[in-house]
Amino acid sequence: MHTYIDPNLPRKTGKRRSRRPPPFKTSGELLLHHVEEANDAARVPKSDELPQGPKT
Repeated sequence: MHTYIDPNLPRKTGKRRSRRPPPFKTSGELLLHHVEEANDAARVPKSDELPQGPKT
């Protein structure tokens, strides 16, 4: 796992792009990546083990 970045802390890496507002896609990709990781963690228990789990 990579280092955890607190969303409340100011992001210093974004200073280089100060010429234009940061694209919305950046936050979206970060969110999607985090959601995918969460889904993988949630997928660890097989559907056979949790038959009452929500179907996707």
